[in-house]
Amino acid sequence: MISPIMSNASYFSDMAKSEMEKSAVQSKENSFKSILHGLDKSKANKAAEDKKLKDASMEFESIFVYQMLKSMRATVPKNKLINGGMAEDIFQGMLDQEYAKIMSQNSQFGLGMKVYEQLRKGL
Repeated sequence: MISPIMSNASYFSDMAKSEMEKSAVQSKENSFKSILHGLDKSKANKAAEDKKLKDASMEFESIFVYQMLKSMRATVPKNKLINGGMAEDIFQGMLDQEYAKIMSQNSQFGLGMKVYEQLRKGL
């Protein structure tokens, strides 16, 4: 039988992990939004503007791939025997973010380029 203290500790660690993941995703989303809002409207510096737009589009693709990896990992059952606890969950989330960044830079997903092309039409 699980003691109330252990179930409360588990509940609070799950809440802390969830808040940290939300914070990381929110940080990436804010970065993406700030890049989009920082685009120069004067068209004087078109090359720099295109670079910022492309970077924002690739960042969006990275966020999308991270969410995909996170959802995929949630489907894999955890082994209670060698569970690393909250520290492992936090590390796994950060590792998935790096995997997503590398995958979006080196792979041919194409989502970032499609977003870039669509947003570029509006400039």
